[in-house]
Amino acid sequence: MYLHEIATIYNIGYEMVGRILNKRSIKHKTRKELKNKRDNELDFRKYSVNDDYFKTLNEESAYILGFIFADGSINIKDQSIKITLNKKDKKLLEVIKKIMKFTGKIHEYKNKSNKKSNKYYDNVELRITSKEILKDLLEFNITNNKSLKIKFPKNIPDEYIIDFIRGYFDGDGSVDVRLDERSNTYQIRTRICSGSKIFIDDLEKTLRKYGLKPKKIHSRNNIHELTYSTKESYLIYNLIYDRKNCIYLERKKFKYENGFISRNKNNNKGE
Repeated sequence: MYLHEIATIYNIGYEMVGRILNKRSIKHKTRKELKNKRDNELDFRKYSVNDDYFKTLNEESAYILGFIFADGSINIKDQSIKITLNKKDKKLLEVIKKIMKFTGKIHEYKNKSNKKSNKYYDNVELRITSKEILKDLLEFNITNNKSLKIKFPKNIPDEYIIDFIRGYFDGDGSVDVRLDERSNTYQIRTRICSGSKIFIDDLEKTLRKYGLKPKKIHSRNNIHELTYSTKESYLIYNLIYDRKNCIYLERKKFKYENGFISRNKNNNKGE
């Protein structure tokens, strides 16, 4: 492994990794030596995975593809794919790991919220090395540093588009439930965002095909966002959770349901 890869696992600087190894007289390859080793060994990796997982899409792989679009990244040089989540959502990564038959570990580390803040988040990350999976993901318009450049994939079969959208929503969507004091009614808002204006435009047009009203996209600081009202949130909920035994992020689905319950109770009191 490169020093920076080891450093990421332990959430320390790569210089410290080098000092620790040198202090204990542990030899490590230079970057050039390691690159040559990886280039020359076609089967360079510790862990196995279903390399053909994205060859043919189904309900589960379309969902995971959507999730990678939102919370994943690829590294063409290292031929790797990463999916990073908050630790509270580790259960979903465990499901993805099992479905893809990946034998590696889910790594845990702390990540600073921003450079100025002293607040840290507990994150979990799945890192998979696979030339075949990387090649297949590239066919779906995923690129390095994708956040500002991704495009909505055109080659997803129609029957799996909603699975893809549910995966993307679980990564870069949110549900907001608030009590409107003026109407004394709980309001539910569904938000979906992206750093790519092209992607969010196509997503909005796709959702229209399933009965959602046309929406204006709000943009600020390179973040482009769709916002849907309470009535539309009911439609989105019924749309993305329609399949039986589908994969989903539990806390978002439960937040919808708790919001609907609170709204109904509140309305019944008013009656």
